[in-house]
Amino acid sequence: MAHPSDLNNDPIDIGNFLSRLRSFVLTPIHLVIKYKTTVLMHVCVWLLLACLVRFALPPAYRATFIIRPSDPKERFHLRIIGDVATLAKQKNHAAIANLLQIDAVIASELEAIELYNPSFKQSPDSINFTEVGLVMKSNKNFEVIQNALLNYLHNNPYFKKIRDVQVRQIKLTENRIKVDLVELDSLKQLQQEALRHSAVSSQVAVSDFLDPVAAYTLAIDRVYKQGSLEGQKAFIDNFQLIKATTAFDRPSFPPRLLVLVLLAFGAGILTAILYVVLKHGR
Repeated sequence: MAHPSDLNNDPIDIGNFLSRLRSFVLTPIHLVIKYKTTVLMHVCVWLLLACLVRFALPPAYRATFIIRPSDPKERFHLRIIGDVATLAKQKNHAAIANLLQIDAVIASELEAIELYNPSFKQSPDSINFTEVGLVMKSNKNFEVIQNALLNYLHNNPYFKKIRDVQVRQIKLTENRIKVDLVELDSLKQLQQEALRHSAVSSQVAVSDFLDPVAAYTLAIDRVYKQGSLEGQKAFIDNFQLIKATTAFDRPSFPPRLLVLVLLAFGAGILTAILYVVLKHGR
């Protein structure tokens, strides 16, 4: 076993390390200066490729919208929209137009559908929402595709059955509340009439007839339930649109020309250095 003092006396060639580091940094610079014609040729080739990518490839626009299921644990909609995304990936625009009930020309503009649901990665208590990304050839019909996907979800047999049941339940409750309010109004009128025509004191009349406070309490309770039903009807759909799509003027692909130029400049220098090293063994 080595003694601690031997470890402290272990020679470290700092000069050699700095020399290697300087050579590693300065050698590419020297190669670029020495073979600047080769570097310039490579940069020009990459710039030409960048211009071809920028102006030859068709533009692609991207927009997103966010939906939130009424059921916090609902995940089936990811598979339903995922089928449409698969059709878009396969370029089966005729099937997309048939499923979403949209024009075939608009369906042909859909390039891809991207889904992001953070509840798969976060805790079970996290908010269940889905961000749907649309990639299209044009930025004119994002809202059409968004609404078509929402209608496709709402008209799904499973979700449509849930909505229809909820609508019937709300309707029955509303009818029952209307009947109760009418009957409670009649009861209150009878109580008032009895109090006016009673020959005894009001306290005795109240004790002989129904307590008027209970009738008013029940009426207030029915009115409160009626207001709650209005809130339920406002959110009766199984999916709520949290954020709509925004049509941007600039395409998401190809990148901007300035970005491509910078990438082409760096790629040209790198390939020129590799070419020089492989050719001249430097």
